[in-house]
Amino acid sequence: MVTHRIEFNEKERDMLQALTISKTVNNLLIPVGIIGGVSAAGYIGYKYLKSLSDWGEDIFNELQEIINTDVNFIEGAKPVPAIEAVVGKKQYTDSEGNVYKNPFGGWPLLGSIAGSAINIEIAARKKLGNI
Repeated sequence: MVTHRIEFNEKERDMLQALTISKTVNNLLIPVGIIGGVSAAGYIGYKYLKSLSDWGEDIFNELQEIINTDVNFIEGAKPVPAIEAVVGKKQYTDSEGNVYKNPFGGWPLLGSIAGSAINIEIAARKKLGNI
């Protein structure tokens, strides 16, 4: 059995590493750039055509309105913004002024679940008289 072995010096290894990194960056940035460009062109085209013909309602404005609308899930409870029901708040404050931080505040679904748990804890402490 004959084995051939090719060894690189440090200079050749550095050159090969630079080539590998540049190819990896190139392979990642080109698709991201294309997707970003197509998305931007589509949005600009949508806004331009809407301004020319004034067709329909602006879906982006409607989404903002829905997100900022207050919702009330429990009768008699204080209404909360719809977005808070999805991502939760960063911190919650009880009636005594104690602050509870939400570790997942701002994360879709996880922030809402953690926020609900914090609200349940606040309500339980209030009910048990610990606050």
